[in-house]
Amino acid sequence: ERYLLRVQGTIDLSTQDEFHRALQKAASDETHPEVAIDLRGIDFIGTSGVSLILKTLHHLRDHRRSLKVIDCSPRAARVFSLLKVDYLLPAS
Repeated sequence: ERYLLRVQGTIDLSTQDEFHRALQKAASDETHPEVAIDLRGIDFIGTSGVSLILKTLHHLRDHRRSLKVIDCSPRAARVFSLLKVDYLLPAS
């Protein structure tokens, strides 16, 4: 069973604190071995949002848990690709 985090709208400097809190909540719920992030409803994700996802991924791996992006909007996928972290995205 996994912890599902659905995100919508924009993840940038003005919303990164809220996104960080949501990721922390997901990561702290140790009853789920996997955190799944659904980014299908994202209009924009900035580097701060991608950085938070990567930090959470590393934290979870250190605790023998996993993080997966299970869906992603085309705009967000483009940012992941430009930052060369598209390995986080589900295979097309």
